Amino acid sequence: MKKLTFVVISLIICIALGACSSPKDGQMSSGQTESNSSGLVQSPDKDESKEISYAEMIPPVEDIFKNGDIQILDPDGGDMYALHVTNYTDEEYNEYIEKCKEYGFNDITYDIKDDRFGAYTADGEFWVQVSKGTEETISIICNKSKQK
Repeated sequence: MKKLTFVVISLIICIALGACSSPKDGQMSSGQTESNSSGLVQSPDKDESKEISYAEMIPPVEDIFKNGDIQILDPDGGDMYALHVTNYTDEEYNEYIEKCKEYGFNDITYDIKDDRFGAYTADGEFWVQVSKGTEETISIICNKSKQK
């Protein structure tokens, strides 16, 4: 039942992302993300024209999933940053979760061992979700919190 619910939610997210996303000029590919050395990106100015770099808020995927195939679903700079990773190990998945915590996503909403992780930043501004799918795929989503 849990897996069926997860599959349905994943499909809804994928359809919504596909319908809402539009690539923008100058977007970085997954191989061009930079590491965030301070761990947590400060909230952007109230100037709405300033884009948020969600990719800098989370650990660089290519640093942990060495042999992973990375597919960007929603490029950075929009409402969210969403991607899939295939060809990974359970150790890499667990390491990524630990790195997310180090990057400041430590207000944990759920941490289902070896399956799903969801957490807010300490200030509640941003959200990350990392979840395993049924087809050996990890989905990673980082966006602005809906709590604030």
